[in-house]
Amino acid sequence: MGFYDSSQLVRDARQHGVEIRPIDVNASAWDCTLEPTDGKRCAVRLGLRMTRGLAERDGQRLAAARQGKPYASVLELAHRAHSGSGALVRLAKVDAFRSMELGRRDAAWAIKALRDDPLPLCAAADAREQTICDQADKCHRQPASARRLHTGQTDASANRGWSATAVRSRSAA
Repeated sequence: MGFYDSSQLVRDARQHGVEIRPIDVNASAWDCTLEPTDGKRCAVRLGLRMTRGLAERDGQRLAAARQGKPYASVLELAHRAHSGSGALVRLAKVDAFRSMELGRRDAAWAIKALRDDPLPLCAAADAREQTICDQADKCHRQPASARRLHTGQTDASANRGWSATAVRSRSAA
C-alpha cells in the first residue's frame, strides 16, 4: 500500500466507519495497532512511526520504557525513555501529549524547559564556582603551618577581594 499516502488511508478508513485514535505517547506503539472498543469492532491506534522525522530507535525506546506505566510528565518521559528534545518536539507537533493533558504549545514549553545544553550564563557561573571550590579544597589540604594566618586584618580589608564595596567602615585598630 506504499502507493497511497497515510493521510489518505486514514481519511478513507474514517469514511468507512473505522474509529481512528491519534498518536499518543502513553498509548501508541511504534507500529499502528488495533485497540478494543466497547462494541464488536476495534479502533486503529496510530503508531509513533506516523510521526514525521521521528527515528525508529527513539520511538521504540519510548514505547519500551513505558512498560505499562503511563508517563505522567514530559520530564518523566525524557528521563525514562532517554529521549532528546528533537524527538519530543516532533511528538509535540503531532499533539501526542494529550493523555498528559498537554496541547501542542504546552508540550513545546515543557520540552523547552528540559534544555539539553546548559545556558551560557549558568555554565560560566558553574565554572567559576567549581574553580573557587577547587581552590578552597587545595587550601584545606595544605598543612596548617603553610596556611596564611589572619593577623590583624580588619573585616573591610579581608573582604576587599570578594566584594565590590565594603559594607563596614574601616576601623583604626
